[in-house]
Amino acid sequence: MVTPYPMEIIQLPEQKRIIMTFEGATHIWREIYMDGREHPRDDALNPTYLGHSIGHWEGDTLVVDVGWLSTRTAGSIRSVIPHTGMLHLIEKFTRTNKEHVCTTRRPSTIPAPTRSRGP
Repeated sequence: MVTPYPMEIIQLPEQKRIIMTFEGATHIWREIYMDGREHPRDDALNPTYLGHSIGHWEGDTLVVDVGWLSTRTAGSIRSVIPHTGMLHLIEKFTRTNKEHVCTTRRPSTIPAPTRSRGP
Protein backbone atom coordinates (compact mmCIF):
# COMPACT_ATOMS: atom_id res chain seq x y z
CA MET A 1 0.00 0.00 0.00
CA VAL A 2 2.99 2.26 -0.35
CA THR A 3 3.04 2.32 -4.15
CA PRO A 4 1.68 5.12 -6.32
CA TYR A 5 -0.60 2.64 -8.10
CA PRO A 6 -4.28 2.09 -7.30
CA MET A 7 -5.58 -0.62 -5.01
CA GLU A 8 -9.11 -1.74 -4.24
CA ILE A 9 -10.69 -3.35 -1.19
CA ILE A 10 -13.63 -5.65 -1.97
CA GLN A 11 -15.77 -7.07 0.83
CA LEU A 12 -17.49 -10.39 0.09
CA PRO A 13 -19.79 -11.01 3.09
CA GLU A 14 -21.35 -14.18 1.65
CA GLN A 15 -17.87 -15.74 1.36
CA LYS A 16 -16.71 -14.25 4.69
CA ARG A 17 -13.59 -12.71 3.20
CA ILE A 18 -12.15 -9.44 1.99
CA ILE A 19 -10.01 -9.18 -1.14
CA MET A 20 -7.40 -6.46 -1.68
CA THR A 21 -6.22 -6.04 -5.26
CA PHE A 22 -3.07 -4.10 -6.05
CA GLU A 23 -2.37 -2.66 -9.50
CA GLY A 24 0.97 -1.69 -10.95
CA ALA A 25 3.66 -3.99 -12.27
CA THR A 26 2.75 -7.02 -10.14
CA HIS A 27 -1.09 -7.24 -10.27
CA ILE A 28 -1.33 -9.14 -7.00
CA TRP A 29 -4.17 -9.75 -4.55
CA ARG A 30 -4.51 -10.59 -0.91
CA GLU A 31 -7.32 -12.47 0.85
CA ILE A 32 -8.36 -11.67 4.41
CA TYR A 33 -10.37 -14.53 5.90
CA MET A 34 -13.22 -13.25 8.10
CA ASP A 35 -14.75 -16.63 9.03
CA GLY A 36 -13.07 -17.07 12.43
CA ARG A 37 -10.37 -19.48 11.26
CA GLU A 38 -6.89 -19.52 12.76
CA HIS A 39 -3.59 -19.38 10.91
CA PRO A 40 -2.45 -22.76 9.52
CA ARG A 41 -0.18 -24.81 11.74
CA ASP A 42 2.90 -26.95 11.09
CA ASP A 43 3.79 -27.26 7.42
CA ALA A 44 0.25 -26.56 6.19
CA LEU A 45 1.29 -23.29 4.54
CA ASN A 46 4.55 -21.97 3.19
CA PRO A 47 5.42 -18.38 4.12
CA THR A 48 4.69 -15.91 1.33
CA TYR A 49 5.39 -12.27 0.50
CA LEU A 50 1.90 -11.15 1.60
CA GLY A 51 1.50 -13.78 4.31
CA HIS A 52 -1.75 -15.34 5.55
CA SER A 53 -4.39 -12.86 6.78
CA ILE A 54 -7.26 -13.37 9.21
CA GLY A 55 -9.47 -10.49 10.29
CA HIS A 56 -12.37 -9.29 12.38
CA TRP A 57 -14.26 -6.05 12.94
CA GLU A 58 -13.89 -3.90 16.03
CA GLY A 59 -16.65 -1.37 15.49
CA ASP A 60 -15.80 0.45 12.24
CA THR A 61 -12.18 -0.76 12.26
CA LEU A 62 -10.99 -3.82 10.36
CA VAL A 63 -8.30 -5.58 12.43
CA VAL A 64 -6.09 -8.00 10.47
CA ASP A 65 -3.53 -10.46 11.87
CA VAL A 66 -0.98 -11.28 9.18
CA GLY A 67 1.22 -14.33 9.74
CA TRP A 68 3.33 -16.68 7.68
CA LEU A 69 5.29 -13.82 6.14
CA SER A 70 8.30 -14.82 4.12
CA THR A 71 11.69 -13.78 5.49
CA ARG A 72 12.29 -12.51 1.95
CA THR A 73 9.64 -9.82 2.34
CA ALA A 74 10.87 -6.73 0.55
CA GLY A 75 10.25 -3.05 0.97
CA SER A 76 9.91 -0.85 4.00
CA ILE A 77 8.94 -3.57 6.47
CA ARG A 78 12.18 -5.48 5.95
CA SER A 79 14.33 -2.39 6.40
CA VAL A 80 12.53 -1.36 9.59
CA ILE A 81 11.66 -4.71 11.19
CA PRO A 82 14.16 -7.57 10.84
CA HIS A 83 12.05 -10.69 10.93
CA THR A 84 11.65 -14.42 10.66
CA GLY A 85 8.68 -16.57 9.77
CA MET A 86 7.45 -16.04 13.34
CA LEU A 87 6.63 -12.37 12.71
CA HIS A 88 3.00 -11.33 12.75
CA LEU A 89 1.70 -7.91 11.86
CA ILE A 90 -1.45 -6.48 13.37
CA GLU A 91 -3.00 -4.06 10.88
CA LYS A 92 -5.93 -1.75 11.53
CA PHE A 93 -7.96 -0.10 8.75
CA THR A 94 -10.46 2.66 9.53
CA ARG A 95 -12.28 4.59 6.82
CA THR A 96 -12.11 8.26 7.79
CA ASN A 97 -14.24 9.50 4.88
CA LYS A 98 -15.34 8.40 1.41
CA GLU A 99 -11.86 8.87 -0.07
CA HIS A 100 -9.49 7.93 2.76
CA VAL A 101 -8.61 4.91 4.89
CA CYS A 102 -6.35 5.32 7.91
CA THR A 103 -4.02 2.35 8.51
CA THR A 104 -1.75 1.38 11.37
CA ARG A 105 0.58 -1.60 11.72
CA ARG A 106 2.47 -3.05 14.64
CA PRO A 107 4.70 -6.10 14.70
CA SER A 108 4.01 -9.01 17.00
CA THR A 109 5.74 -12.35 17.38
CA ILE A 110 4.26 -15.78 17.96
CA PRO A 111 5.79 -18.99 19.24
CA ALA A 112 7.86 -20.89 16.69
CA PRO A 113 5.68 -23.12 14.51
CA THR A 114 5.87 -26.83 15.13
CA ARG A 115 7.60 -28.62 12.26
CA SER A 116 6.97 -32.27 11.63
CA ARG A 117 10.03 -34.49 11.63
CA GLY A 118 8.59 -37.10 9.31
CA PRO A 119 7.24 -40.60 10.03
